[in-house]
Amino acid sequence: MKRLLALLIAFTMCLPLARFALAEGSPRFYVEAPAEAAVGDTVTVRVSVSGEYEAHILNMRLNYNDKALEFVSLSRGPVLEAAATGMAICEKAGDMPFISVGILMYGSDGIKAEGMIFEAQFRVLGGASSVDLEIEVSEFGYLPLTATTAENIEHTVENAALKISGTGGGAVLTPAPTVMPIGGATEPA
Repeated sequence: MKRLLALLIAFTMCLPLARFALAEGSPRFYVEAPAEAAVGDTVTVRVSVSGEYEAHILNMRLNYNDKALEFVSLSRGPVLEAAATGMAICEKAGDMPFISVGILMYGSDGIKAEGMIFEAQFRVLGGASSVDLEIEVSEFGYLPLTATTAENIEHTVENAALKISGTGGGAVLTPAPTVMPIGGATEPA
């Protein structure tokens, strides 16, 4: 009995040291975009992260319909600036309909920053009654110098949709409408 109690106490003391995030408190990547905009408007779309994590690897992209939105500009956010001790890339590659982000942190300290990763401006072309703005995270992991393989960090993704109307009007940021767990099933926000 004493041995079992000692084992339970040791196990409980080790729990805070675990690097795996639980689903309830896991990091969240999300898109902030206007709920509606008119053809000809320029809209701002932000991709951000919140929650507690420590990551050495992040490979993600924001996908959009280039028949409905025309890329205008891109600005790095505080999360990418916090990755200055490693390598942080954020770019719109050629005429592909996505914006790519790549972070690789060197050493034992990973990135822990919350907030905006990047902000992009698009001109609304029409060509559709709405456009989905979808985050795709292909790698998000913990990999300090002493490790040989990365531990995947559990996270959620919240995408957004932009409704397009025929004439000009103001566009304001609204929260993302859906939550996508890493497995891909969708549930209401």
